[in-house]
Amino acid sequence: NGTTAHTDNSDNKFLESYELKSDTKSENGPHNREGYDFIGWEKDGEIYSPGATYEVTDEDRKSKNITFTAVWRQQVSLSVDGGKVVPLTVEGNATEKQVTYNLKNIELSVPSDFYESADKWVINDNGTPCDATDTMTVKFEDKNNTQVYNAVSVNVDGKTDVPIENNTINLYSCWKPT
Repeated sequence: NGTTAHTDNSDNKFLESYELKSDTKSENGPHNREGYDFIGWEKDGEIYSPGATYEVTDEDRKSKNITFTAVWRQQVSLSVDGGKVVPLTVEGNATEKQVTYNLKNIELSVPSDFYESADKWVINDNGTPCDATDTMTVKFEDKNNTQVYNAVSVNVDGKTDVPIENNTINLYSCWKPT
């Protein structure tokens, strides 16, 4: 899905700037990708936020064509101890290549009175406990250079990236006997 700037006057000159669309609607209706979030517009390797203003360059004027391509980021499914949760994005930290989520408000159920939290997470049944932190960072890649960023790994301890399969992250809390 793309958008192209058009000249507005009879002498075929571009305006000085253009406001980029806040969504991916066109004359043909909305363009959506199920399972993905629209995160902006790409031009020459740079990603612009939805609704941003693009300043026309001399190179744009010479080419007589300004084309932007919609950029999409895969939605990630998260479950904690088997229950699906919706983590909150940490504001100001999201890019096309990574998103940090806040895990502070996720409530864990203690298996019994005889256990306490070991402050560890196990990710996707890989069996390796990671230190529990208040955030989870998911990394995304555009492997096919199509402006579609898919989830590739998750990190909950600031040290260990664990691969993601099928855009699903399963976190399991670890408990130790009291």
